Amino acid sequence: MAYSNSNSDVFDVVVIGGGPVGLAAGYEVAKAGSKVMILEQNNFFNQAGSSGDLARMFRTMYTEEFMAKLAIEAMKHWDALEKDAGVSLRWMGGLLNFGDKDMGGDTPEGSLLGPKANLDKFGMSYKELTAEQIEEQYPFKNLDPKWIGLFAPDNGVINVQLLLRTLYGLAKDYGAQAKQHTQVKQLRPLDSDKSIWEVHAMAHDKEVKYLTKKIIITSGAYVNHVLKPSFSIGLRLEIWEMVATYFNTNPGPNGTIFPTKSLPWGPPNVVRIAVDAATRTIDDPSQRQANVFDPRDIQDTQDFVRDHVVGVDATVPASTVSCLQTNVFDNMFVLDFIPEKYLQGGAEKSIAIFTAGWAMKFVPTLGKALAEMALTGKSDYKLDEFSITRPAPEGKEIIVEDPRTSGSYSSAIRMLVFLTNPILRATLPKSIANLKMGGNDNTVGAYYAPKGGLPPQTQLLTDRAMFTESYAVIPKGCFSDIVTSFLPFWEQTRLWVIARPLSGFAETFSQYIMEVQPGGGSDRAEMDDTAEGVLFVVEGEITVTLAGEPHTLSSGGYAFLPPKSGWTLRNNSSQPARFHWVRKAYESVPGLDAPEAFFANEKDIEPREMPDTNGAWATTRFVDPTDVRHDMHVNIVTFQPGGIIPFAETHVMEHGLYVLEGKAVYRLNQDWVEVEAGDFMWLRAFCPQACYAGGPGKFRYLLYKDVNRHAKLSR
Repeated sequence: MAYSNSNSDVFDVVVIGGGPVGLAAGYEVAKAGSKVMILEQNNFFNQAGSSGDLARMFRTMYTEEFMAKLAIEAMKHWDALEKDAGVSLRWMGGLLNFGDKDMGGDTPEGSLLGPKANLDKFGMSYKELTAEQIEEQYPFKNLDPKWIGLFAPDNGVINVQLLLRTLYGLAKDYGAQAKQHTQVKQLRPLDSDKSIWEVHAMAHDKEVKYLTKKIIITSGAYVNHVLKPSFSIGLRLEIWEMVATYFNTNPGPNGTIFPTKSLPWGPPNVVRIAVDAATRTIDDPSQRQANVFDPRDIQDTQDFVRDHVVGVDATVPASTVSCLQTNVFDNMFVLDFIPEKYLQGGAEKSIAIFTAGWAMKFVPTLGKALAEMALTGKSDYKLDEFSITRPAPEGKEIIVEDPRTSGSYSSAIRMLVFLTNPILRATLPKSIANLKMGGNDNTVGAYYAPKGGLPPQTQLLTDRAMFTESYAVIPKGCFSDIVTSFLPFWEQTRLWVIARPLSGFAETFSQYIMEVQPGGGSDRAEMDDTAEGVLFVVEGEITVTLAGEPHTLSSGGYAFLPPKSGWTLRNNSSQPARFHWVRKAYESVPGLDAPEAFFANEKDIEPREMPDTNGAWATTRFVDPTDVRHDMHVNIVTFQPGGIIPFAETHVMEHGLYVLEGKAVYRLNQDWVEVEAGDFMWLRAFCPQACYAGGPGKFRYLLYKDVNRHAKLSR
């Protein structure tokens, strides 16, 4: 690994994520005279996150008093930023919200009339308009007579691309360092000094490490890519693939049909109109389909333009763009410190985090808040309403220790129209259904690992466990503390036995889910000299020593261990490690050597697509299927959303299938069974099976099969 700074060259702050909030934080830290590094996994000013395209709104109209107050504070910070830069970053022409006054507050920015109380309280100018007045002053038509408008003059449009470049330039001017194409992989407290953090990253395919006292995470929708490998937690996110559409307008004065000038940095004779919701929502940016727009998003906009906007051609969009909008359960920010209990011994308040919410209008304020949090441990802008541990409905908590769990959110359509000055926004009285779709990619996600525990005494017996003559299903809810086992000569270790040789059922293998605490393991791991084994790590890190050579396996790590290997295993990390251990009595063949041991990681192996499936069904093979020295295969099967096994697959192999990710409906013998991440399916030979992976994400399972040997004949 390349060391990008020595122990004597420690940054005061490392900022992870070079979008507008990250650049603003880096700017404020550098301006305060502290040493800061900004790391961006893509190039700066990219379109991969939430800050693509040309414009975002600046507004002060909020239903929530604390947000209205924060928006007014933000005006001062925008003024200060523009003064420091010597450029204008906002085009202040007012904001008109209009629509159904009786619509509820479940739109992303609250109800239509909700902001009035705050505008009055803080002495902000506004005026109300009827539908008739809106049609007289602006090019709208056929508005419902009951609709009303609320116009606030001290609102406007943010020049997003100029903002990004301005913050980057100012940060550099004040001494900040910045690296692009540098993807952070893990954060660790320094072993010799827990007040210092190691930031492990990949820069242009080279491993690098930075040392820092404090960290600011501003990686937006990608935040779990940092949290999961670092702290075994994630945030429960719903990420909207937001779509904005540009339509051609009738040529008019100053290139616009509206009675004001067009945006000076925008193209002439087009209008940007967008639905402020998303038909397609995802759990992780890896599922994004940026090259495919859901036609329903565009159709909603076209319908509105056709029915209600004068002088705009709704027939064919001039262009369409998308970005990621990250949400938690209440559509508010997460602005807080990572709780100390997750920091693996790192210093309290040493990692500040920001993600989620509708943030562009608050960029200078958020940058100031994060810098204050990192440098002083506090900020007046770190509100309780933004706490990472704030109260949430059951099942919607922000922090999840199994970060693949995601909530679902209801949303209403809000039509956002960036035409020019002023901004006009129509709140439409209807809602759309969310459709979760995954991308057809081979990226490796997280793996489900059981944590144990016990259900409460009040829980009803409604689980899906079943055992039949041809198959068994052990749902993840069965992996409780009371069904764990222990093994001789394994210290600080417990396990769940999910398969064992069983006469008349599946007779060839056993499978354990092992949980080894820090410092635990065994120097006499396998006591059966005839047994071969496969280890697959789903969480944490283990070190397997074979013939005196240690091999460290992290999540996705795979080891094949032939008989008489004499291997040992230890967890030398500070977190529990969880892995599958598949064992089989090796069937030796005269004249055929046993296969040698090997170590690998799933992420380094290209999945092989099944023929004629267009990538919907693929297998990650760790062993060449034609290598007949092997008498068992332990592979990973991946189905993209909509992928199927289109026939009742029936053959001689026994199967063990542990669901690593996603959910599906699985055909077992004559039954269709719903399965999800953490479930185990155990199949005897010749049990018919098929699969339908309906989404929303990929469906993946670890698969055992016995292979490459004659059937044993009775004598």
